[in-house]
Amino acid sequence: MAANLWGKDEDNPFDFSQGDIDGLIALDTELMRCQVWGSTFVMNRNRCRGLLSLCISDNAKQMLLNNSSFIPHLIDGLMLDPEHPRKDTDEAVKVAVQRDFAECLQQIALFPAGCDALKADSAAVIDVLDALVDKAWSEEAKDCARGALMQLTDRPRVAVADTSKVDPDDHIMMSYQWDVQEIVKRIVAELQRRKYLVWFDLFNMKGSVMVTDEQCTAADIIH
Repeated sequence: MAANLWGKDEDNPFDFSQGDIDGLIALDTELMRCQVWGSTFVMNRNRCRGLLSLCISDNAKQMLLNNSSFIPHLIDGLMLDPEHPRKDTDEAVKVAVQRDFAECLQQIALFPAGCDALKADSAAVIDVLDALVDKAWSEEAKDCARGALMQLTDRPRVAVADTSKVDPDDHIMMSYQWDVQEIVKRIVAELQRRKYLVWFDLFNMKGSVMVTDEQCTAADIIH
């Protein structure tokens, strides 16, 4: 896809320079603010997916953040402004694009430098994410907003969750890299809020712990 959209080498399609990234953001911003997408939507949609792919790639995230227009562009792409040029666009199109931009924000929030950049304008960003949780056109976009808020604030990832079907005997064992421990602690808190029994080294697996095959088998999920 990157090769088709941006003329990159198919053997290494995401070998971008800062100039490539800046050009992509400028083009994407222009496309988002123009009045008519019309028959070019497929190409525009693919460009949006390409931006999401870059937000997932750790190699590209810092270059995206180096561009001062990047975060404002992500916020604009949520189309929450009632006077947005895209306000009359086909509903299915708006839902898909908003969902992608919401996931971009969540991916950036999970990146340490991205989290810091979003926190630098935290009042505006959090207001936008709160509005997205309340007004998004899809549950996927709302969930991405909750995930970003969980990373940027001390709030739990509050969502309407049906816990009536959770078996109180369900066990989840968390296995993870220690450098992402703070993120895992939030995931554990959310699982516990949903009534799962979570085995987590900081809480109930302290000391020298040898996990046996039998214990792994007893866990319903190992992550």
